[in-house]
Amino acid sequence: MLKHKLMVRGAKDALLKTVIERLCADAPGVVLNPCCVFARHGQHIARRLPAATVVASDIVSTWQRLFQVYSTLRLRRPPPNFRFDVQSVYDIEPARAPLAVVFFGGCGSMTDAAFRLAVGSHARYIVGRACCHENIGMNTTVTTLKFTPWSIGHRVKNRIYRVCADRLGHYGHPTATIDTYPLSRTFRALIDSAGMRRCAQHAVDCRLCQTVIDLDRASFLEESGYTLLAYNENMFVAARQNGIQA
Repeated sequence: MLKHKLMVRGAKDALLKTVIERLCADAPGVVLNPCCVFARHGQHIARRLPAATVVASDIVSTWQRLFQVYSTLRLRRPPPNFRFDVQSVYDIEPARAPLAVVFFGGCGSMTDAAFRLAVGSHARYIVGRACCHENIGMNTTVTTLKFTPWSIGHRVKNRIYRVCADRLGHYGHPTATIDTYPLSRTFRALIDSAGMRRCAQHAVDCRLCQTVIDLDRASFLEESGYTLLAYNENMFVAARQNGIQA
C-alpha cells in the first residue's frame, strides 16, 4: 500500500493500526497513545492487542468523554486493557520503556514531542502520522498567497490555537520553541531555526516545505538509534536498532 499515494486520513490510520498490530502482536507491555483527542484509536488498538496495555492521553478529557458517551449509547464498553489519562504529551514520564508510542495526527510540535517521548523512554517501536506541519515550533502563522478552503481552514484553526495558548496555556511548551529546530544534527548543518520557521509558514500549500520538516524528523529518529521501517505520506514507522524484528 505504501507504493500508492494515500490521501485519506482514515486509510492512513487503518494502515498504521495494522502495522501496530503486526509489530506488537502477543507482546506484553505498554503502548502509549499521546495526543489521542477522542481516544477512539487507542481503544481500537487495545482490542487488537489484548496482551498489551494501551494508555491514551490528552491535555483535556472533554473529547474523550464525548466519545465515551457515544460508545455507551452504542452499548460498547472500553476494553479492559485500555486506560485514559489527562496528561500533556510534553509531560509524560513512563515508568518503564514502552512497547510502542503511537499517534494519529499530532499537530506540528506535538508530533515532535511524541518522537522525543519515544526516544527518551526507549520505546521499542514508533508508529505515527504527522499533520499540520505549519505548527512546528509553536508557529501559528500561515504565509501563502492561495486562499483555498484548505488554507482558510488552517487559518481558522491557528486562530483557535492562539486563543488556547493565550487563555488556557494549552498550546505549546518551552521545549517546543522554534529554536529547538531543526531536530537533527544533519539538518542543523543545512538550515537554521529561521529557515525552519519559513518552511512552517509555507507548509500549508508547499509540499517541499513539508518534506523538509519530515526529513528532519526522519534524520532525528535515525540519529537517536532507530531504524525507519517505513516513511511515506507523512507516516512514520520506526524500531529501535536493538529491537528490530524481521
